[in-house]
Amino acid sequence: MDLQKSCRWMGVLTLINLATVGTSWAQTASMDSNTPHEDAGDWDISFGPAVMVDPKYPGSDAFDVLPLPFLRASWRGIVDLGPDAIRLNAPTEGRFKGALVLGISRGRDEDESDELTGLGDIDMAAQAGLDLSVTLLQQQSWQASLGAELRQDLGGTDGLTVEIGPSIAWRVSPRFGLEVSAGAAWADDKHMEGYFGITPDQSAATTFAVYQPESGLRSADLTVGTQWQYGKNWSLITNARLEYLVGDAADSPLVKDEIQPALVFGLVRSF
Repeated sequence: MDLQKSCRWMGVLTLINLATVGTSWAQTASMDSNTPHEDAGDWDISFGPAVMVDPKYPGSDAFDVLPLPFLRASWRGIVDLGPDAIRLNAPTEGRFKGALVLGISRGRDEDESDELTGLGDIDMAAQAGLDLSVTLLQQQSWQASLGAELRQDLGGTDGLTVEIGPSIAWRVSPRFGLEVSAGAAWADDKHMEGYFGITPDQSAATTFAVYQPESGLRSADLTVGTQWQYGKNWSLITNARLEYLVGDAADSPLVKDEIQPALVFGLVRSF
């Protein structure tokens, strides 16, 4: 497996764009930080094996299944290393939270699918961003929030994406947590052209006609994450995401299915 595919699947410093399992695994991981376990001082670390099921590329109707390690580490709640990015959290209290984000855009390898042959690769790139959230309602066992995520590729397509949506996290019992979130993603023309467009050169090398999508709404999604704790330090985590491509993205000749499901489940130990 080459470096680009490895970064796609390892999840370490990879943005779940991460749009892929874009997002989403990080929400399940955040529930893990609320699970009681042995005092680890300044560090809060979770690690264990996981399995990921994901479309081969955005719009594909075929899937890859791959084992991968799950890792999340937090230092004093200020620096978070998660399966989607490194976050530097602002020292704020109350309803509003913010974080600077650094990750890697996984890009796209034309060898991932026969449908991509002749289109060339989209190179991996560093990705910088900003996460903002506000707590709308909070009770003893649950809270509702509204969040926004901005991601800028520093290379690759040089594209910009923004996702916004609500989420509800519910501690159903001392050992079981549930989080449900929904979102809508907007992408600029660079991102849309890179992942869903067909340039004249690509058209000449393939059977696809030239297609030039514009910036706009890219997709809507629904994510359900669960965590079940057993024993003192072990947890079973799952994250299921259903993304629906819309607009110019859905109309792309590369898209074989507008519905893009993804699933991650793993066994995690907290240290």
